[in-house]
Amino acid sequence: MVNRKTIIFCILISTLFITGLSKKADFKTAEKFAPENLRKMVGSRSVQPHWIKNSEKFWYKYKTSNNTFYYIVDTKKVVKSPLFDREKMISSLSSFADKKLNNKIAKIKKIEFKDESHFTFEFNKKKFLWNISKSKIKFITDIEKKSDKKPPYKISPDKKWIIYSKDHNLFLNKKDDSFDKETQLTFDGEKWFSYAKEDGKDQSGKRVKTAAKWFNDSKKIYIKRVDKRKVEDLFLVHSLSRPRPTLELYKYAMAGDKNIPRYEISVIDIKSLKQVKLDIKKWKDQRIGSEGDDRIYITDKSKYLFFIRSTRDYKKVEVCRADTDTGKTVALIHETSEPYWNSYFQQFYPVKKTGELIWQSERDGREHFYLYNKKGKLINRITKGNYTTGRIVKVDEEKRILYFEAYGKEKNTDPYYKFYYRVNFNGTGFKLLTPENATHSFSMNESMNCFIDTFSTVKKVPVSVLRDSEGKLLTTLEKMDVSKLISSGWKPAETFKVKAADGVTDLYGVMWKPFNFDPEKKYPLISYVYPGPQGEPVPKTFFLVRNERVSNIPLAQLGFIVISVGQRGGSPLRSKKYHNFGYDNARDYPLADNKFAIEQLGRKYSFIDMEKIGIYGRSGGGFMSTAAMLVYPDFYKVAVSACGNHNNNIYDYEWGELHYKNSFEKKIRTNQEIAKNLKGYLLLIHGEVDNNVHPANTIRMVDELIKAGKRFDLMIFPGKKHTYGEYTRYLERMMWYYFSEHLLGDYRTNVNIYKKY
Repeated sequence: MVNRKTIIFCILISTLFITGLSKKADFKTAEKFAPENLRKMVGSRSVQPHWIKNSEKFWYKYKTSNNTFYYIVDTKKVVKSPLFDREKMISSLSSFADKKLNNKIAKIKKIEFKDESHFTFEFNKKKFLWNISKSKIKFITDIEKKSDKKPPYKISPDKKWIIYSKDHNLFLNKKDDSFDKETQLTFDGEKWFSYAKEDGKDQSGKRVKTAAKWFNDSKKIYIKRVDKRKVEDLFLVHSLSRPRPTLELYKYAMAGDKNIPRYEISVIDIKSLKQVKLDIKKWKDQRIGSEGDDRIYITDKSKYLFFIRSTRDYKKVEVCRADTDTGKTVALIHETSEPYWNSYFQQFYPVKKTGELIWQSERDGREHFYLYNKKGKLINRITKGNYTTGRIVKVDEEKRILYFEAYGKEKNTDPYYKFYYRVNFNGTGFKLLTPENATHSFSMNESMNCFIDTFSTVKKVPVSVLRDSEGKLLTTLEKMDVSKLISSGWKPAETFKVKAADGVTDLYGVMWKPFNFDPEKKYPLISYVYPGPQGEPVPKTFFLVRNERVSNIPLAQLGFIVISVGQRGGSPLRSKKYHNFGYDNARDYPLADNKFAIEQLGRKYSFIDMEKIGIYGRSGGGFMSTAAMLVYPDFYKVAVSACGNHNNNIYDYEWGELHYKNSFEKKIRTNQEIAKNLKGYLLLIHGEVDNNVHPANTIRMVDELIKAGKRFDLMIFPGKKHTYGEYTRYLERMMWYYFSEHLLGDYRTNVNIYKKY
């Protein structure tokens, strides 16, 4: 018979053993640095200029950790001064205020300049005029409460006309006329082949927003109409609808579908009311841009319209010019690209005065700009070299100068840092405008003689400066106020560089540590992932909250090392070869690089516990994090996967067919096929009415896990689409608990997820 002392001794030893294996997650510090609290500790990140028309001045609002300030900048004199005398403004507004005003007056809004010396603004439901030179105020009027809904009309550039849709057709009206004088412009609109912006809704005589747009000269209207009538239906159930759940039907083409959206471009002359449908057809199942990007370009005059069309597989593309009077179309530039044409960056710019064309192409393996004449004959290359050009940000047609962003040109810099350059149309005069080793932004004035640049890195606080058009630094405007942040105990993340699984390609990453980090301790590691190929999840600027969603900062404070690292196939910024690495490897291409990156960090840093590796992501990252658990089940132990496209055969046809070869003939590999491989802990999350990545992606994953007899966790967010809005905070805490339980052994029993610590 076992005596009482022996039993007590065994219980004590067991308790000590279990305690030794588990750690308490630091929820208190995580809450302190949660996104909603971090935002309170800092001021503005950058200067957002409001250029004053017909002047060389701009104004901006800038917030510090203690107050909000308003400034006006004279770029000609390079002088920054307060937009108004704060004390005089407070004194002037006091009689119109509901309560006593203090020095923190920040709630003036809708500032609009009449000229360089006068601006109007709203305060306390009243409108005022402020004289800058005299520091005097003038009351204008009380502001009537208006509906938050914007009218569904598109006003012509000359402010004389409005257009809108009704019963799926297009209507025209004089801006100030009553609607009993409206003119119906089209008669062939119908549901799913509509002139309305929301083509699937029953309009029942209501005036709604149209997808049509105005030409700059206000003489004509153009529209790209999408025919979805034969596209198959998809459904969602809104469980929260009252009093009964409702069914949502929408059109959604999936990879390999026979019936996909078809396109029509038409132009209407508002004087003659004549509608011309452009001759745009060339390839079967061709694309004209996409639903979210028209790829239609106009100039100041409405005689011509340019558009980009491509084959369904994006291997062939053409820049076309259409005569809006006759509808006749001419193909000016032809491009063929394997395995596909990269639509993420390639741009087209029609030079208004000369008719020349600027075209961006990665025909030599890097994105570069080329100049063509108006007949589509190549004149010259504008840029060349072992770097990638990005967006065109400004074109000075008079001086024939192109301003643009580029990546990877400067030596000894991160190839993802964004720099800005200028170059002449003939390729001469190439010049770096933003020299600091950081990621930059660009906002140029109308006269194109200066621009505002805000630059930062993960470690360096954002600084906003004013430069001239040659890049010369004129003055420093602001530096982000992080005094409260630093005093709180916050510390910046760290950057690192490792090799891809090929042992050659450099990968770049960021690491977050607990602010009470002890190098002698062991910490589980969590990898935040997104596979691309639109981009990688690695921040390059000074930031606190990743896309205002889930922050890696509080997650690290629980007691984890958190990383985010790129992978081959993840970004178009490096090169065509790098970007196309994952082509036809729908499931596995990012996984080997992520695993190898973690292994390298584990060998380098003894504080990483390689037996406790977690992974998380949303959307493509949700797909990738689940795939990691199934492809490398002995390496990744815990995953949180939100709204993952676990089966790209039931995802959007444009995206799926673009990136995965032979998607018509063979099925794309899915996570469901290898559900039986699960060994660790998996939390699946999805929005109930996600119309981007349909919930069936996760439900089918659940079905296969059940069939395989696997234990897992599932959370459906009621009434939420691809993002979770106010539920994001709940999602974040769920993730904290899940990783703390399964990587730290901290199993808490409190019911309230927002418990104060």
